[in-house]
Amino acid sequence: MPATDLSADYVAGVISGFETTLFDSTHGRLGIGDDNTAFNSNQTQLQAIVNAGDYLIKSLYSGSPNRDPANDGSDHKVSYTILVTTNEGNFDWNEWSLQNSAGLMLIREVEYIGTKTDASQWMFEVTIAFNLT
Repeated sequence: MPATDLSADYVAGVISGFETTLFDSTHGRLGIGDDNTAFNSNQTQLQAIVNAGDYLIKSLYSGSPNRDPANDGSDHKVSYTILVTTNEGNFDWNEWSLQNSAGLMLIREVEYIGTKTDASQWMFEVTIAFNLT
């Protein structure tokens, strides 16, 4: 998954004790947008925001994040989940992001998820494998 330039800064900040806003159940957010601009590591927010498109940023669903979501000993994997209700996110989902309440976007992925309408609610989950290589 494409990590932003700020993700390396964030990891260095956490390790050194200078970064305190986590991507946990209190501070984690998933964002969805309708923009399909190609990923660039210097992007700092959803491109739907930059280009005045449709977007939604939501706090995590109860019980999220989940470390080792498959219960297979893969402790380097974390899943993040949001519930998007019938009156939210009714547009083409072409991009998503993982960010925290301080607005730091760790990851932005450009992919078509689907077109949500007010006829249904969607549970959106992403699983991220963290590899330090």
